[in-house]
Order: sequence, then C-alpha cells, then structure tokens
Amino acid sequence: MKSAKGFFRQHFFSTYDRYFYSILIPSFLVGFVFVTLFQGIVELYNLIQLYIKSNVPLKNILLMIINLLPFLTTITLPLGVPIGYILAMGRLSRDSEIIALRSCGVSTWRIVLPGLVWSVLLTLFALVFNNLVGYPATRNYLQLRVQSEREKPVVQLKNQ
Repeated sequence: MKSAKGFFRQHFFSTYDRYFYSILIPSFLVGFVFVTLFQGIVELYNLIQLYIKSNVPLKNILLMIINLLPFLTTITLPLGVPIGYILAMGRLSRDSEIIALRSCGVSTWRIVLPGLVWSVLLTLFALVFNNLVGYPATRNYLQLRVQSEREKPVVQLKNQ
C-alpha cells in the first residue's frame, strides 16, 4: 500500500504537474491582471472625476482606491482562472505536448487534473480572502464614498 505522500506526489504533483503549473500560473497572472485593470479602469475614472470636479481630498481618493482593490480581486479572480487555463492549454497544444501526452497513454482526465486542482485552490483562497479582506475593505470603501458625498454635496447631485 502506498503512503499518502506517494499518492499525493503521483496524482497531484508529478513532473507533468510542475511543468503545467509553471505554464498555468504566469498565464493566470496575465489574465488576472488584464481583467482587473479592465474592471478597475471605470471606477478609477469615477474617482479621478471626484477628485477633479468635487475637490475630494487626494488622501480619501487613495484610500478608496486601496479599499477597492480587494473588491476587484474577488470579482476578477474567477475571470482570470479560465483565461489562464485557456492560455496554458493553448501553449501545450501549440507545442504539440498534448498530442505527445495522449500518445504516451496519459488520459484526458490526467491532463486536465492540474487545472482543476488549481481552480479548487483558488476557489478556497477566494473564499477566505473575500471573508477576511474583501468585505471589510468594501465596507471601508463605501463609508469613504458616503463621507465624501456628505462633505461635498455636489458629488451626490452629479452621481444621480
């Protein structure tokens, strides 16, 4: 009977898995950063307008941006996973490595397994991150936004 360490190494962290993760993680980061910037640019534009037109202090704007990042992370993390996975599988396909793995008798399930493990790990991370960091940061962001609207009534009229 194999030990738990041997089972884990064989099914979840073999040489193929390490190679796949070395492709998947940078691809995921590219997709994640791209989607985060794309989502955040609209809110950044609104915050810059607040600073320019309503004279909200720069300190409050910077605090709002910092408190907005965890919220954007919780939204864009699930979008970065499929982008990264598609880029990684595209690279493996382009280099004919999937064909080589299939011709060596590796099942489709085994080829896909590292991506599934990565997705589950990121889901667990997102759950913990959202509960510990995301909700408090979003609450702080909303409080700062309301405080800015109370101090500068022009902001409230323009946003309606």
